[in-house]
Amino acid sequence: MMSRTTMPEPRGAASSTSRLFAMAVLLCLACAGCGESPAVMVKVPGGGEVDTADWPCWRGTLRDGKSHSETAPTKWSENENVIWKQELKGRGYSSPTVCGERIFLTTSDPDAQTQTALCLDRDTGKPLWSLDIHQGGFVDKMHVDCSYANSTPACDGKQVYFTFLNGGAVWLTATDLEGERVWQRRVGAYKSEDGFAASPQLYGNTVIVGGDNPGPDSFLAAVDRESGRIVWKVVRPAFNNVAAPIVAHVAGRDQILLCGCGGVAGYEADSGKLLWVCTGFARESASTMTYDETFVYASGGFPYQGDLCVRADGSGDVTKSHLVWRENHGPSYASSLLVHEGIGYSITDKGILTCFDAKTGKRKWRARLNGGFYSSPILAGENIYLQSKSGSTYVFAHSPESYNLIAENKLAEGGYASAVICDNKIYLRTDQHLYCIGTGDE
Repeated sequence: MMSRTTMPEPRGAASSTSRLFAMAVLLCLACAGCGESPAVMVKVPGGGEVDTADWPCWRGTLRDGKSHSETAPTKWSENENVIWKQELKGRGYSSPTVCGERIFLTTSDPDAQTQTALCLDRDTGKPLWSLDIHQGGFVDKMHVDCSYANSTPACDGKQVYFTFLNGGAVWLTATDLEGERVWQRRVGAYKSEDGFAASPQLYGNTVIVGGDNPGPDSFLAAVDRESGRIVWKVVRPAFNNVAAPIVAHVAGRDQILLCGCGGVAGYEADSGKLLWVCTGFARESASTMTYDETFVYASGGFPYQGDLCVRADGSGDVTKSHLVWRENHGPSYASSLLVHEGIGYSITDKGILTCFDAKTGKRKWRARLNGGFYSSPILAGENIYLQSKSGSTYVFAHSPESYNLIAENKLAEGGYASAVICDNKIYLRTDQHLYCIGTGDE
């Protein structure tokens, strides 16, 4: 690895020397018009780089819901454009993490009370290993639409990081790529009202873990990747909030963005110091904030229902000085917003899709989609992908003019997980399966 931050090894490389040699060979082959292109890397917050052909954590390489694939399939069915389909035992709503030659995700078995990490072969979907992270310790209080495996893993090319709620606490477990446990850390106590869903984020040499909850130990923490030591931990307001933190470079600095608990906030990624907060927001949310170069965007759940935009260069309480707009586009409790080229998209739990101007918050257009939605929209090229709970994935054009449906693709099962799009393929988790969707032209 060239960095201790998120940089996976290129697929098939075994060492620094062999990696450089392999990349040189691939470059020569690409120039000759044959073979695969060398890895294309993108810088991420905290230093280091990520292969754009991967999807190393929740919301993608830059944690904004945007794929680096310029093309991806727009039409599929059970019998069309499915490269492979793999059954997944148990129940889980985490999205897949794609890193190098492997795919990582989580599942749970409420009867056996197991919480399990899974690894699949990226090319074939064949299971490579599974590891029971916890057995027993399931909480009694859980939302009917929540599983015991909601959090999407994160991978830095050397280790994989899994978060679970177990035994009244949030645990972070690191494994190597072969499924051997490296360390495990109890990050903090957690009082469950609806369950736990915050996915881990990578920053520098740490893993960022959110633990908003209505108990006395609501927290945001950073854990050392190598040792599992807690580097810093700060107190968060005590509310039943399941939103995940996100790490972004916005307004000229690296920030941890987190909404809910009555506000929208930015934290210093190195120390956990509160940089700024905008109050008057929802106490409860399950969505993840998004951002552009200067502004951050959030969607509220309860009791405030609506979206807002905040300029992210402030300090302290910025409610009066940096709140740009606040609009009620509908209660998007679970799904995260998508913002691209000054245009935003939100989807309510009941299927109301809204396109809005990111600078003003004013609505551009609105459409009604069939089914309920817990997944978040994903952009690939100029198309947006959105999976419903009932089994349809809508593909529509990124457009401020009108709703332009490209395809509605139906599978046998629905799902709550968000699509993952990388290397021109779609990895789609349904209730009982993981699909790899592609045209075969890659």
